[in-house]
Amino acid sequence: MSDQSSTNIPWAGIAVIVALISSTYLVPHAFQQLRPPEKERAQPPPEVDLEVDARLWEDPFFALRRFETERSDRCAKQPAAQKKDDPNCESAEQLKVRRGADRFMKSLKDKNHDGLYDEVLIIAALVPGNPFVGAEESRRRTRYATLAGLQAKGYVPENAERIGLLQFDIADPADLDKPKPAAAGASDIQASGERNLIVPYEVLTERPLLRADGVRSPRRERYSQIVLLWIDEAALPQAKLTALARIFGNLLPTHQCKLPHLVMIGPSSSDNLRVGLADLNRASKTDYLVPPREGDHAEREKHCGVTTEADFEAKLKKGGSSVVSASASASAAAPPQAQASSAAPFAISETHPSARAKAAQEARNGYWLMSRADLLDSLSTAADHQLEELNGQQIDKFLNQRFGQLADPDGRAVDVHFKRMIATDADVLAQVVTELELRLPGEANRRVVLVAERDSLYAQALVRELRHGLKKKTTIRFEQVYFYRGLDGVTTREGAEKPGGGAQSSASAKGSDSPSAIEWPESRDQLDYLRRMAASLKDSDGSAGGGRIGAIGILANDVHDKLLVLQALHDTFPDKVFFTTDMDARYLHPATLAFTRNLVVGTSLPLEFPRVVPAATGAGGEKPKLALQGGTPPLRDVYQSASYIAARRAACRDQGCRDEEDAATKEALDNPSIYEIGRSRAVPLSGYAFTNRPAESNASRTGSVTRAASMPSKATSSTSGAWWSRTKCSL
Repeated sequence: MSDQSSTNIPWAGIAVIVALISSTYLVPHAFQQLRPPEKERAQPPPEVDLEVDARLWEDPFFALRRFETERSDRCAKQPAAQKKDDPNCESAEQLKVRRGADRFMKSLKDKNHDGLYDEVLIIAALVPGNPFVGAEESRRRTRYATLAGLQAKGYVPENAERIGLLQFDIADPADLDKPKPAAAGASDIQASGERNLIVPYEVLTERPLLRADGVRSPRRERYSQIVLLWIDEAALPQAKLTALARIFGNLLPTHQCKLPHLVMIGPSSSDNLRVGLADLNRASKTDYLVPPREGDHAEREKHCGVTTEADFEAKLKKGGSSVVSASASASAAAPPQAQASSAAPFAISETHPSARAKAAQEARNGYWLMSRADLLDSLSTAADHQLEELNGQQIDKFLNQRFGQLADPDGRAVDVHFKRMIATDADVLAQVVTELELRLPGEANRRVVLVAERDSLYAQALVRELRHGLKKKTTIRFEQVYFYRGLDGVTTREGAEKPGGGAQSSASAKGSDSPSAIEWPESRDQLDYLRRMAASLKDSDGSAGGGRIGAIGILANDVHDKLLVLQALHDTFPDKVFFTTDMDARYLHPATLAFTRNLVVGTSLPLEFPRVVPAATGAGGEKPKLALQGGTPPLRDVYQSASYIAARRAACRDQGCRDEEDAATKEALDNPSIYEIGRSRAVPLSGYAFTNRPAESNASRTGSVTRAASMPSKATSSTSGAWWSRTKCSL
């Protein structure tokens, strides 16, 4: 007996050692932040033009709110004598002048000293300005990606620590009251009903030529300055597109032949795209926004120094606008006017115009400018057939016709340059459907449960597309379960109270401190609904007439909602296929892997584009591939990737650069990717990410099956499923 006991292996001790080693060396640990805390010290007086402190990774609107709060407190405490010397304590009228468009345009660089701004690019980035939870992070991500894209093309901020402010009156002309009678001796007519909008902006310039850069491209291919405007969609009035047109009409000097090139990146969601299309349709039928039909060729000839309409078209093309209809006449290329004077041919000629007349003119000029801009849609994913506002038309044709009614005196269609920088829901779900067909047995009845949010076009469109994509699978039945966005009940007030971002949960409201406490069904959050939903689905699984559940799809905008649904259902259905859309780095965090493991994700773009080794030429003397990543770290979500490639394309001044960017992104946009969340990374299964994976990433699947080696081609993947073992991935 003593011999037997002496040879016993100390399994308990070994297990402790293995656990210690695993937790120390195999599990990723948080970085240790060593920066010591610092107190705010006296700062030098702020620049007059760049008023707001904001690092490049900050939300510009959070920085703006912080600045306004601090400015208000400081000015309230200052003696009257000191306020006169502080530019930030000026009156509202003084601030309006200092933040006005005229003063700003004069501050831009004019390399040729000719008073023209054709070397300037203005990018209007539309972002969600609402105060809901998640909006601030969305703005941070969009700004980070946009600046990274511009810097990858060789443009750097003039000041990396400060941003400026512009102020515009954006009231709808129809809402402005009739002008009040001018007081005796007054030189203008004041109007009531003004609605001011503060727009943060930053200016980027061409990065200086460095020794390692080699020979720079010709000067004509670069912008001297890029102005990046951050426009709060939520702050725009009901006629949002007309308000946006007023901003452009007020900012850009439409009396010039050479104008800054204009690029719009946005809108921020499919719902806002629908709003913009409805506004455009309404504006095209509004009398005071439709340009007058009086001939203006004589005024244009006098102002621009051209003698023929063809010359005028050619000069406008050369002057910084890449969007000019080849078939439209010169009258379609000139901005609308109302009795233009020779001094300012595109301005209204009234000595004291009413506020409504001035606003209408700004809106008309703004719509003309937008008709010639590059419209890069990087965040809205609804396909054309999902947008009821198009009434069955393609979006390009709809835009050409409606902008033509607003930009051409004769109402002829113009050539609007609209480009999607992210794949549509239909394209992504086509890949998801292919993956589901491979995973679900075809010989047995199966249910696909779709857990979707009710309150967004995005989720509803996904449900319809998925049902349509799988309609040929007669053995599959669908069931929808809905929830309202914001399952955790967190608002921006409570979000700041806890580092984890959670409000007081229903379990806490019950009075229990135990983490395993069941949610009390009485609070703002919807967690108790989730628990009962999971129990109900479990009871129905395999019931008579219902069929067994084969897959569960989670369709929502908010990643935190998706994570909560996964927590509720993952342990209840450990053998089911879970799938969703839009890759996000939060799925890969160690805190979520317990319930995101094996999640199938269909996504338009990867978080990191393939790395390209610099070379003089490609194989066989071909031009090397464009290095899209450009030194940028892998991003946080697919919408950052879309904003990133949109910014890269926007920075192109010549058509050759645009064509190069389009060619580099076409494969990714045309071939969305499918990933499966593994132990530590997202493993590409098909699509762009799979075909462009590094050679060493061919990880084996269950058993001896290697998907990388036996993946069928796109043409045959829907019919060839023998290679797939239909078992859970053991990555």
